[in-house]
This record gives sequence, structure tokens and C-alpha cells, in this order.
Amino acid sequence: MAEVNNTPTFGERKYGDKKTISFNRLPVENVLQSNDGKAQIVLGSDRPSHASSGYGGLGVLDSSAIDLVCGRGKTISEEDKEGAVTVNPDFFSDAARIYISEKTDVDNNFKLVKGSGNSTASSAIALKADAIRMIGVEGIKLITRANPTNSNGTEAGVKGIDLIAGNDDSFLQPMVKGDNLVDCLNELSEIVSSVQAQVHSVMNFLDTFIDAYKSHVHPPPGTAAPPDAVIVAALFAVENSKHTTEDNVLSNRISDLRNTYLKIPSHESNILSQYNKTN
Repeated sequence: MAEVNNTPTFGERKYGDKKTISFNRLPVENVLQSNDGKAQIVLGSDRPSHASSGYGGLGVLDSSAIDLVCGRGKTISEEDKEGAVTVNPDFFSDAARIYISEKTDVDNNFKLVKGSGNSTASSAIALKADAIRMIGVEGIKLITRANPTNSNGTEAGVKGIDLIAGNDDSFLQPMVKGDNLVDCLNELSEIVSSVQAQVHSVMNFLDTFIDAYKSHVHPPPGTAAPPDAVIVAALFAVENSKHTTEDNVLSNRISDLRNTYLKIPSHESNILSQYNKTN
């Protein structure tokens, strides 16, 4: 990498015989570039676009930035390829970039949807290219709020991780926590088994009832009920009392399941992540 001199423009790139691209360097910026000018590292202040853009353009202190760019102006329109073009940083037409800033509005700069919240006036690192791969031979961790305060010295709130496809947060939903979901399904399966047992018990009672009354003949008025009717009535009272108790137990279990796994977002056993979301 060779340090570029302090000329206003540099890093020229030719597109056939029609166009030359050169970077509009500001006096406060130092630039390192490859010999052919296609790869550059710009050391300066926050500048997502023209000279007065970003916190650097506003003259805000402590807004230093490092802009690593490959393929500057790669997708500039065909109309501009007719002649020489001087370009500023362009987070959309430049081919690939790693942008590091002490203070910037990273989401706004890259036109990202809000998701769980935008980052403003804060330090940021952004990576943009046609394809990005993160490869961890021994694993990858994505961790938020590793420090209690941010780079501005204020308390860092707990924000989660958003996985947003298509830069569209219209259908952003909490992620499911696997272990809690397994516990919830196990509890639900036990409740279903209990209901199944109750249904089986009721069917057995109905079978007894049908056997007792399939050949039943009403006695003359004023006489005692036959023994089979008395027995079935007694069995029904016992069966009804048992199922009433079981129904109360099941009702409480279902209510507990809803509160524990489904209703209260902050509950540690909720099946949904309180912070992390995806679409």
C-alpha cells in the first residue's frame, strides 16, 4: 500500500476508453491505496457521502472514521461513464466496504430498516459486499451489551440480534428458544395424555351405563328403582366427583403453561426470545 499525495483527487480507475473515476479527498483525510488505485483506506472523520455529510461534515469532535473500500464507484450509471467522474464515498455504488466510525448513524447511512431500533450518534462497524462470510474454525459468538456503557459513556441498554432478510422488518418476530419449547411441548403432551385418560374413563363408564340400561324396564310407579339403576347412579356420582377434581387440576396446569411459556415475555421459561428476532 502506498500513501497517496495531497492532491484533491486520486485513485483513478478507467472503464474502457470512456471513464476515469477519481476520489474526492478532503484536506482532513489521509489515504492509502493500492498501486492501481482500486483499493483504498481512508483515514478521516465520519463521512458517508459529500464533504458536509456525517458528523465529520458537521464539525463534531470525536467522530474519527476508517473507510476501507474496494471497487469505488463500481456501479455508477452508464450515463456517467462518458467522461471523467470525481466521486465521494458512496455506500451503495462502491463494490465492497468495511466502515469503522467513532460516531455515526450507521443504520441511516446504509438505509437499513429499524428492526428493534436504530443506532444513532454511536460508534459502529459496518461490512457491506455482494457476499459476506464469517468463518469461525472454533465457533462464532454474537454478543450484545458486553460493556455496561457505550462509547459515549452512557448506559448501554440491552438490545438483541435481528436477522432481517430483504431489509424488510414488516414481519419481524421473536426467535424461539429450543429448550423452553421442548419443556412446553412435554408439559402439553402430559396434559393431552391426562385428557385422553379422562375421555377413556368416561367411555368406560358409558359402556357400564349402556350395559345396565340396555334391557331396563321402568318399574311400576311408587316402587323402588331396580338394583342396577341404584348402582349406576352411585358410580356416576363417584365418576363425576373424580372428573371434577381432575378438570380443576388440568385447568390449573393449562393456565400455568400459558403463563410460564407463552404469555409473559420476560419469564425465563418463555418459548420466545425477549431480545432476538428474525423474519
